[in-house]
Amino acid sequence: MPNRPPPKQKASFCWPFSTDIDVARNALLPEEDVLFSISTLTKVGSTGGSITGLLTITDRRILVCRGESSQSICIEMPIDTIESMSVEDYDLFVELHIIGRRDSFTFSENPKFIELAKKTLDTLIYNQSQKAAFVETQPSSNETDTIQVLKSYKELLDAGVITQEEFEKKKAQLLGI
Repeated sequence: MPNRPPPKQKASFCWPFSTDIDVARNALLPEEDVLFSISTLTKVGSTGGSITGLLTITDRRILVCRGESSQSICIEMPIDTIESMSVEDYDLFVELHIIGRRDSFTFSENPKFIELAKKTLDTLIYNQSQKAAFVETQPSSNETDTIQVLKSYKELLDAGVITQEEFEKKKAQLLGI
């Protein structure tokens, strides 16, 4: 039988405090979309402690926010810094571990909420990787300009306006050969 931590109380849904919502709302960037949000206990690697507050997944980052009268806390992890995620099932609750380049978040919750949060993050990470792959395959504007200029010189060569030697010289100049 695998080693498991001592049993905890079953996670249950609770309504977030309005102060937590206010802190999270104020942390949102213009045009940032909230995709998932839940009031939960989140362990934060950089602080070495836990925060009971609002865990929010947006289209750009994960936020863990807690609003108190004396002090507000909002810790973020950009989606593009997520290096790995794992799920651990402890019968009554499930933990989602999110490891980023500079921080880590672990939150324990009902399996349905964990599944929804993980699917949301998986989709964001996939979409981001697709976008990055598309950008890498697109020629830069300088490359596009050079190609257009070369085509123009080729048309001049084909029309007999310039000689083959002039075309080769211009081609070498444009390509930096």
